[in-house]
Amino acid sequence: MPAPQPPAGDAYRPEGLPDHLFGSNDRETLDKVFGAYKGARQSIGEAGSVPEKPEGYGFDASDKLKPYVENFDKDPVYGAVRGIAHKVGMSDKMFRAFLPAVLEHFVDGELVAAPADPKAMLRDMAPATMTSGTDAEREAAGARRVQDNIAWVDGAKANKTMPEGVADFFAASAAGDPRAHAAIEWLRGTGGEPMPAMGGAAGGGTSEADLKARISDPRGKVGGPEYDAAFAAETDRLYRETYR
Repeated sequence: MPAPQPPAGDAYRPEGLPDHLFGSNDRETLDKVFGAYKGARQSIGEAGSVPEKPEGYGFDASDKLKPYVENFDKDPVYGAVRGIAHKVGMSDKMFRAFLPAVLEHFVDGELVAAPADPKAMLRDMAPATMTSGTDAEREAAGARRVQDNIAWVDGAKANKTMPEGVADFFAASAAGDPRAHAAIEWLRGTGGEPMPAMGGAAGGGTSEADLKARISDPRGKVGGPEYDAAFAAETDRLYRETYR
């Protein structure tokens, strides 16, 4: 049943209003209710609020974290973490304080891999004989080494000197591992020496007939529909190595 209406001139008392919030008139009641809510409102403000959607969570990355969290919004794991936080009702303020602290703990404990620096990787790929040079020069030398070795692997795969699976492994590893280049160059026989792991044959075991076949291969025809720059570069290298 609805609460009975007070006689005219009496203070209005909403149904269920506790005694300590009821005043002698409407104004006093309103002041008491507002005073009680003020503390709750302050607590809510200090704790933050739950965003409407998981995408509403975010945090400010420290200088330590910035290299690790670039494009973090596209990371599916981060998306799942925000979804869990939303499901359990974590406030945005708690999330902003909690997650960076956890991530920094992972970084300090070396539980996550350091972000890759493509330019630093190219500098690491520069030949060991290059003992000087600017960063840009070392990066250019590293890029040439990567391109040359991958082209050689592609050529060895094409002429069946190297098994397809092995060639694919070397091509993938050569993108970021200096050890792969050391192995490829050992197979190639650096310094013009015959390749020790491929029967001592120069040029990946390339015979004159093989070389002629490569020269006539449509993949080496510049401007042709099947042109393959890596294949053409390897053919040129094999030709120069065979007839040097």
